[in-house]
Amino acid sequence: MALTAGAGHERGGAATIRRRPLVLKGATAGWALLAFGGCTAPGSGGVAKPEAPTVTLTYFTDWSGGTRGDWIKAALPKFAEENPGIVVQAEFAQNDAKAEAIANAAAGTLSDTILGGGDVPYALAKAGQLVEVTPTLKTLKFKMEDIIWIASTIQVKGKQYGLPFQWNYWTRVINKTLFKEAGVPLPTEKTTWPQLAESVRRIAKPEQELYGIETGTSLWHWNPIVWSSGGEIISADQRKTLLDTPAAMEGLQFYVDLMYKKGVGTPMDDKGSIPAMAKFASGNMAIGHANAPGKGLDASVGGKFEWDVIYAPLGEKTGKRFVWVSEQPNLVTTTAQRQSRVEPAVRFLIWCCSSRTAQDLLLDIGTGSWPTSKATLNSPKFLAGPPASVKVLVDMIKDFKDPQIFQGWIEWRTALSEGLNPAFANKQSVSAAARDAVRLGDLVLAKYTS
Repeated sequence: MALTAGAGHERGGAATIRRRPLVLKGATAGWALLAFGGCTAPGSGGVAKPEAPTVTLTYFTDWSGGTRGDWIKAALPKFAEENPGIVVQAEFAQNDAKAEAIANAAAGTLSDTILGGGDVPYALAKAGQLVEVTPTLKTLKFKMEDIIWIASTIQVKGKQYGLPFQWNYWTRVINKTLFKEAGVPLPTEKTTWPQLAESVRRIAKPEQELYGIETGTSLWHWNPIVWSSGGEIISADQRKTLLDTPAAMEGLQFYVDLMYKKGVGTPMDDKGSIPAMAKFASGNMAIGHANAPGKGLDASVGGKFEWDVIYAPLGEKTGKRFVWVSEQPNLVTTTAQRQSRVEPAVRFLIWCCSSRTAQDLLLDIGTGSWPTSKATLNSPKFLAGPPASVKVLVDMIKDFKDPQIFQGWIEWRTALSEGLNPAFANKQSVSAAARDAVRLGDLVLAKYTS
């Protein structure tokens, strides 16, 4: 199947394909050029002792800057130390990672391993560009029950092509200082969405730029409320958008009411933007929305107020909570297979998602990614926080719900936002917007299922 670079994972634009190996300066310079063959052992009289040749893996990723770039610089030399004979050379995305991965596949220049988010695994698997890793995992005696994973992010039609790495764990964070100053009890594990909204009404004063509950146009903001109302947004076979069903519209109506009837949600314009001053880290928002809140958010808050994480509220009728999670897995490509590097590639994937070294580096550096290893999630290092109630995040693993990713998923979710935004901006009824979202969403689904 021919592959073409299309819309990007999170932003559009045509791909510019430039492959740039990571170069480190200082003490770690040259780590990607480690050689084990031809070394002379001390006391050997200058006779070279033959060693197994070094395997050099290539790894395509967009972790090129900031704290995530720092993780790459620290982690890859550590992997080489702990896995003698295997070296990983990073190749960075220059623009849109999804578009570049697809273009590289079409050009026959895929790296051995890639960080592939969204629906990238589906596009590459359909084109025959990925390697099923299950047999190698069995050979290496790796246990999937030792990590947290989501089926639709690493499996396509029952075949597994990678392992989880970059978790997107969207949850609610609380400004405890605002609650305490207003004399409002803090939410608990049993708090429902209506109860939370009612309590925040005693805090929110949007006319004074003091906001209640952060809202947004993306799925991870409103989809859990639809789920907790008993609704689904897509059929199990991923052929039909379900936003116009009664339970789904009930959840959407509640979400809109948070903003305009109850006056606690941050209002949105027709492009899905909330007021520029409404920022949790600034201290003027009671309940925010954060991805894997921890060291990074704590640094942004900077001690201005006391913050923490809370349990996702329960649905009033269903009595259930749902947490929106997704992740970008590391995948093994057919490039590794052609070069007989599948086992070293899988070893690298295992190391990234389960080794103490790699997982602790996520915590130490503060990459904004949630750990995948159960051992790390239950370790004193992780449970020490921040936030103070970090164990709440671990407790909610049982509430994770697979978002049912599929080929075209990024395009589909964008279409849903386009249809729903007029309702989120209070310019159209929920029922009318839901119908528009279904129409637009189904047009996308038809492109990939016909």
